[in-house]
Amino acid sequence: MWKFWIFTQVLITIAPGLVLEKRGYRRGNSRWLNICFICVAIVSFNPWLNMWQAIAPDYFSLSANPWYYIVETICLFFAIRGFIIYEKLPEKEEIIKATGKKPFLK
Repeated sequence: MWKFWIFTQVLITIAPGLVLEKRGYRRGNSRWLNICFICVAIVSFNPWLNMWQAIAPDYFSLSANPWYYIVETICLFFAIRGFIIYEKLPEKEEIIKATGKKPFLK
């Protein structure tokens, strides 16, 4: 379970920014969602007290498993990068043409 949870945290923090960059538009994403991804990277991989270190401190300490925290640095970088990409993209349209509805979050 630990491997899959950590893997999903890596995907959650890295993939959305890459998809935004490829798509080139904001639809399907929001500023708050990108802020949430940054928070996920900080909370999930916090070297002083994260969920895994609380459960298995011998295995998830900084000295015992430095690769886990190297992954944290990468995830945090990509989460921040995704936020920056989002901010550089053109604003969402007021009404989505396909549905005729307003976007939920800008």
